[in-house]
Amino acid sequence: MNKMMRTSGRRVLWAILLAAIMLAAMAPTAASAADNPLKITVRQIFSAASSSAADTFTYRLRALESGNPMPAGSSGGSYTFAISGNDSVHIGSFGHDRQGVYRYELAQLVETEKTGYVYDKRIYTIEAHVDHNLDVHTVVFGGDGLKVAALEFVNSHRLTASDPSLMIDPQVKKTVSGSPNKDSAFTFKLVARSPSQPMPAGSFGGEKSIRILGSGTGEFGTWSYEQAGTYVYTVHEQDGGQKGYTYDKRVYTITDAVSEEDGRLLLSRVVTNDAGGRVTTMSFVNKYAAGSSSGPKDGSKDGSGKDGPKDGPKTGDESKSAMYIALIAAGAALSLCAVYFLILSRRRREDEEGEGEEG
Repeated sequence: MNKMMRTSGRRVLWAILLAAIMLAAMAPTAASAADNPLKITVRQIFSAASSSAADTFTYRLRALESGNPMPAGSSGGSYTFAISGNDSVHIGSFGHDRQGVYRYELAQLVETEKTGYVYDKRIYTIEAHVDHNLDVHTVVFGGDGLKVAALEFVNSHRLTASDPSLMIDPQVKKTVSGSPNKDSAFTFKLVARSPSQPMPAGSFGGEKSIRILGSGTGEFGTWSYEQAGTYVYTVHEQDGGQKGYTYDKRVYTITDAVSEEDGRLLLSRVVTNDAGGRVTTMSFVNKYAAGSSSGPKDGSKDGSGKDGPKDGPKTGDESKSAMYIALIAAGAALSLCAVYFLILSRRRREDEEGEGEEG
């Protein structure tokens, strides 16, 4: 009896020992599944033209096969998360309890594209290869099917430039008073407060010049802005020093206030005169007076900056005066000749009469 009990006890001990060995053999596998879960890191890069731009974007990890393990917080085989600014997100660890290949898809969620934003629309495929030890090896493919080293999304924000067609382009109005013999050309300059400011086509170094012949109008043209801020320009007439003209010294100021609204740059323009009054036209009046002593600033005779010939042909009043002087001189010469011949004729008659009396 005791012998049978001892034999039965040994069998129980062997059974317990065998069970312990089997549990010990299974323990490393369970530890492997816990120690090597699938880990996913997603990086976002964001650049913006405005500090007020929204920098948070939403992403979704989706299982491509039903029953694939998913991180905590998932719903219906889908896990949604957000990243702000330039940052990375580590999706919570989730383990796989059996060998196989598990596929997932990662993409950015954009329900409505906002003005000024550029979204990264790449779709990544993630393959989790789980071996017999439940170790996980991850392979990531880009949208072109090629392997990539990281899960990365690049988003940006840029402001929509102001519309040049909506810019008010004030006219430069030129008026000439007096009665010049011919129309002269006058030069007007648009000058930016800073050479780096936007300017119309044809500008150089923050300046642009236009010319108006006689009385008339002209425009400098329009341009667009790509950054918010306040931009200031001035408009004045360049004194060409043409003889007989008194130039208008007025200076007009153009102030452009550029603001951001819903990703767009909007322009508000104000044009003022010397007194600070608002105007819609930049008017200049030059006075012409014949015989005026005013001359060109550069010392040239015609305002061109080049010296003319020292003895050039006379024009206008100077030519008329010279003609009158020549006529007077010619008349005086003829009168002297006439007097000389009269005197000479009289002396001859007197000589002839004297010879007749002697005979």
